[in-house]
Amino acid sequence: MKLNKEKLYNYFILSLCWYLAFYMLSYGYSKIVGRQFHVNHDDMLKKPIQSIDSFYLAWHLFGRSPLFNISIGLIQCICAILLIINRTRLIGALILLPVLVQIFIIDVSFTMSVFGVNLPVRLGMMIICDLLILMNAKQQILTALKALCSKTNSDIILKWWHYLILLTIGFLMDFVLAVITIPIKLLIQLLINGY
Repeated sequence: MKLNKEKLYNYFILSLCWYLAFYMLSYGYSKIVGRQFHVNHDDMLKKPIQSIDSFYLAWHLFGRSPLFNISIGLIQCICAILLIINRTRLIGALILLPVLVQIFIIDVSFTMSVFGVNLPVRLGMMIICDLLILMNAKQQILTALKALCSKTNSDIILKWWHYLILLTIGFLMDFVLAVITIPIKLLIQLLINGY
């Protein structure tokens, strides 16, 4: 079997996809089943809040929200599956990039005091791997961006004072939507309170 540079590069990109898929499935699954964000030092949570390391505070707060854990875990698992399927690889890499960046920021902000630079460096490498996967499809991405940013028939040319009116309408829209959603908020409150 003769391998040329292009095939080798494609195998390299494929190996990056499987690398990311493995870790995303692993991390995603552990979040879904509630195993990732735990503070196993109960005595630490009895201390005054200002004396607790930010890592333990963050992990405790993340662990208190099953919705957060399950949502992020599902997104990571879905990205992993998309990455290993040839037709959906680009979608998986695009969705995964902001997830990895967010986790990187969390790791830099909260884990370095306990784990040092290990987690941020690992996440930085995962971001680089994801970017390499995306760069491998740069022509497809540029074509999609060009199509998304092209002028459509519905483009309207506005005068300067239209922007002032639209700014005011946009500001008032928040108030209108707040009033419209009052029944929805009341229904949710009734469901939460068990009435």
